[in-house]
Amino acid sequence: LLEEEVIINALENPIGSNRISEIVKPGEKICILVSDTTRLYQRMYIYMTYIIKELEKAGVKDEDVFFISAIGSHRKQTPKEHEILVGKELYKRFKVIDHDCDDKDNLVYLGTTTRGTPVHINKLAYEADHIISTGAVVYHVMSGWGGGRKSIVPGISARETIMKNHTLSLSSVVGEGPNPSCDCALYENNPLNLDMIEAVEMLNPSFMFNVILGGGKIIDAVSGN
Repeated sequence: LLEEEVIINALENPIGSNRISEIVKPGEKICILVSDTTRLYQRMYIYMTYIIKELEKAGVKDEDVFFISAIGSHRKQTPKEHEILVGKELYKRFKVIDHDCDDKDNLVYLGTTTRGTPVHINKLAYEADHIISTGAVVYHVMSGWGGGRKSIVPGISARETIMKNHTLSLSSVVGEGPNPSCDCALYENNPLNLDMIEAVEMLNPSFMFNVILGGGKIIDAVSGN
């Protein structure tokens, strides 16, 4: 299948959810989370166009849509990098904002997870009517798999939230190094992953779209709950 066909098929057949065009309504504020330039392999500049088309079907206007680059604790990006992320045409139409994990005035406290992680989330995202998260399903050395919840924790979280969550990748015994439950492809009993999921459920984003890569191309995608 062509990348376009893969993307459209995923958006038209979400898992455990209605389509974006059936969830959002005209006049509502829509926040789309996009990864940063360290994740350009996701080819978000290709799939973002089709997410916007779903919003257009629902009658959502451009002025009610904005992007937050879920940089976590990574460095800030340049305007040119923002343009590369979403593509030239979308960059002309929409505002792209970098998350700042240290900007306490733009963070909202949602609660603390059962593993002790205080969940502070980007205020602009929190105040939007809908959050659409995007990313890619890839191996991750601590959380088992990238994608899904990672666009929120650590993507749009406070530094304190990120650091506390990431410490779960270490053994509870000082000096013993990594937690063996936190490694590539370990998911169900991975405390760092479970902590992320618990934190993200406090925010309850409206929709997710993730791609799967192969040979430098988008070969599959999933969307929905």
